[in-house]
Amino acid sequence: MSRNNEDMEKNVEFIVDDSLKLAGVLHRPAAGSGGGVVLCHGMLADKNGPKHRELARRLCELGHLVLRFDFAGRGQSQGSLLELTISSQMEQCRQAVRLVRGEGARRLALIGSSLGGTTAMGVVAAHDDCDCLVTMAAPSRLDRLGVRLVGEAGLESWRRQGWQEIEGQRVGYSLVEDARQHDIDVLAARIACPWLILHGERDQLVPLDDARRLAGANSAARLQVVAGADHRFSQAEHFQEVVERAVQFAHQKLSGKLQER
Repeated sequence: MSRNNEDMEKNVEFIVDDSLKLAGVLHRPAAGSGGGVVLCHGMLADKNGPKHRELARRLCELGHLVLRFDFAGRGQSQGSLLELTISSQMEQCRQAVRLVRGEGARRLALIGSSLGGTTAMGVVAAHDDCDCLVTMAAPSRLDRLGVRLVGEAGLESWRRQGWQEIEGQRVGYSLVEDARQHDIDVLAARIACPWLILHGERDQLVPLDDARRLAGANSAARLQVVAGADHRFSQAEHFQEVVERAVQFAHQKLSGKLQER
């Protein structure tokens, strides 16, 4: 008997830093391939964004176990955006990977959007057990992150008061300070698995040059530019294109690796 989408979805929780509880949704296929996928959302997004829901649905239909989860301080997860850092997100992603591995995934893909893509890069760079990586609109110039978000004047205000309101949410200055500690060029060069970089041609928040910089740092990376697309791939045709490319790449790489066993 086939199962519907609701039967395949299971709410899960996992702990980071001994006490911080994160929320996720695990998509379990009716007939598992042995492949697992962890989805990492953008800075102020959450696991229920349309792009990540569609990625999870499509990849699960292809037989892969998929986890979409909320980083701390977003969605249904505990925590505060006043304490947001890329380093903490990397640790949260590592715990998400452990959850998927514990559910039986023998091969693993990470897919991340915007700052979630940068987070996924850091996790993959530190571990050699990931079979493929997909990043979408991921920033590489972390030294420019604060200025891009709020401008020069806003950055100084952010530093003075310790937080800045961004899209109606208070984000701590720890994000800016921590971002400066990560050399993304070095991390990009360490990534050994196949890597698809997707980026909008007209991204106004993270310029296309960031994606070109990532691709130039790693011979295993393949850059695909989505013509006319903005940072969020907000047009329907751009949304469909980026989802299709990410799904096909991850499925191909996971399936190929599984067949080698």
